[in-house]
Amino acid sequence: MPKPKVIHQPQTGRALRRGFARLTQAVAPTLGPLPRRAVAQNLEKLELLDDGGLIARRIIALPAQDEDVGAMLLRQVMWRMHQHAGDGVAATAVLYEAIYNEGLRFIAAGVDPMRLRGRLMELLPGLSERLTADTRFLSTEHELSAAAFSVCYDEEMARILGEIMYTVGPHAQVDVREGHGRGMEYNYVAGCYWKGGAQSKEMLRGGHRQVAELHDAAILVTDMEIEEPAELVPLMQLALRRGIKELLLIVASISDKGLSVVLDKRISDKIRTVVAKIDEFHPGDLHQAHGDI
Repeated sequence: MPKPKVIHQPQTGRALRRGFARLTQAVAPTLGPLPRRAVAQNLEKLELLDDGGLIARRIIALPAQDEDVGAMLLRQVMWRMHQHAGDGVAATAVLYEAIYNEGLRFIAAGVDPMRLRGRLMELLPGLSERLTADTRFLSTEHELSAAAFSVCYDEEMARILGEIMYTVGPHAQVDVREGHGRGMEYNYVAGCYWKGGAQSKEMLRGGHRQVAELHDAAILVTDMEIEEPAELVPLMQLALRRGIKELLLIVASISDKGLSVVLDKRISDKIRTVVAKIDEFHPGDLHQAHGDI
């Protein structure tokens, strides 16, 4: 391990610059528009380092300690970009290095670094507005397939994803599941989706998957807040008279006392009841959500 030492300018700035350059050189080959392999770590068992975020995450430290400081600063910026947007990591690294190098030229010419920083911050809102104005929304199936291809690099998969996104729209739920062969298949299920879940895990089945599948079930949608068990009695009596075996309740809220009724084994053996949560909805959107459901 190298002996620790203290370095000063101009060595400090040069070391930072070398660290930025090393990391940028590692991820720049992944800067589209075509996919390519940047690094193959093990020829026997390839790990395709074809994503800037993945490459940055794999770099733990550089051998040269002075360069490592710059690399880790840039690595943190890249990783934050990856977590925030999931893409654009290589572009971030290239822009970061370019802005740093151009900034050095101004500072070498005598510009106050803080004034330079202030000017860059002043430019940000205008740049953001221009980028927003240049945004083009994808609307056709072909455009959506092209966007999917830029991520998966598989023509058949991109075609299927484009068709799915065009058919179901931006607010639908898309589940991707493992298959049993090399082919791809898909199907559409008409229905409604929201992030809610069941009011109690005791209503779920299926081992580790913890799902509730109801078949030929009766559905009650209401904005009532069920507080007392007596409020559920007429509903349960009606369901028993009609021979209903499975029941889905979508209510504004239900108390623990109300849950104890639907979970009572004497009742659940005759009518399997699942009470769904709808707390994710904003009160103003709840009426529309009820209509969609």
